Formats: sequence, structure tokens, C-alpha cells
Amino acid sequence: MPLVLPVAAAVTAALPLAAAVSVGLVGLGASGIDAANAVTKVTPTGLSYINHAAGVRALFPPGWKLDAKPREIEAQNPTGSCRVLVLREYQLKSPQGYMNSVDAQISKKEGFSVHDHSAGTLDGRPSAEMVVSVGTTVTEHMACARVRRSLYSLIAIGRDDDFTCPGQLQFIRANLHLGR
Repeated sequence: MPLVLPVAAAVTAALPLAAAVSVGLVGLGASGIDAANAVTKVTPTGLSYINHAAGVRALFPPGWKLDAKPREIEAQNPTGSCRVLVLREYQLKSPQGYMNSVDAQISKKEGFSVHDHSAGTLDGRPSAEMVVSVGTTVTEHMACARVRRSLYSLIAIGRDDDFTCPGQLQFIRANLHLGR
């Protein structure tokens, strides 16, 4: 048997594996927010968060606490009645397709109600948005926008009895910048 045949067979068998590994490596670089790469500091206008590697800059109102988890950013006001999550995921879906998937998952949970699907902007980019009610006391506003291969999601969670929460969440949204 000529040497070229087993070599060609080995190369042909390895190509799909190499392609899968390549897609996986691209996905790793386009998902998650690694807190080790972040710089936070307290400023007169609030808590500044900068993470160039993940492409996230944010300013949180004065007094807010930041908890940078391994794959996301979570911040909350001093009373815990207002919270935000910032997520970054590698997704081939559009923001609308992603939100439809999230809606399908959340709608199955008891006590959760999904409503007010809309289009908007997040850091000047087109976004898919929806509102989720949790019971009668908590409202989540979710917004999702694409930056290159990543989908960034801002989830703003507020208790309905905290009247300062909507203004604080709007401040964060206005001071959230995505992409490098």
C-alpha cells in the first residue's frame, strides 16, 4: 500500500477534530468575565469597574458592592434590594434568539412570568429585551446585545418596594460599556 493512503486517511480523520477544537478555543475567548483581569476603584461618582480582557467598563452608584464571580459580574446596593448581573457568552444565536431561549426556560419555572418583549439599545447596540416578574415583589429587566462573537446580557433586578432602585439601575445601564 502506498504511504500516502494512510497519511491521507489520518489527516482526513483529524480535520473534524481540529475544527471542533478551534471553535471551542474561539468560544473560550468570547465568553465569561474573568475577575482577575479587572480593576475596581471607588471614585466620587461611584464604584468603577474596568475589565479590558472581557470588554466591560461599568460605573455603579456610590455605596454599591461588587462581587466578581468566576464567569460574571454581580453588584448590589447596600440594602440588597437592587442587583445587577453582567454576563458574557459565546453564542451563535442573535440576541432575539437567545432571549427566546431564555424565555422558554424561565416560563417553565413556577412563580415566574415573562412579558414586555421589546427591542432597545445597550451601549448603543441593538438589544433584545424582556421583563420577568418573580412573584409579586421582584422585577427583572433583561437586555442582551452582540459584540462580535459575544452576547452580553445585563440583568437588572429590583424589589418593587424600593423606589430608588429604578433610578440606580438606569444609572448603571447608562454607564455600562461593552466591547474593546
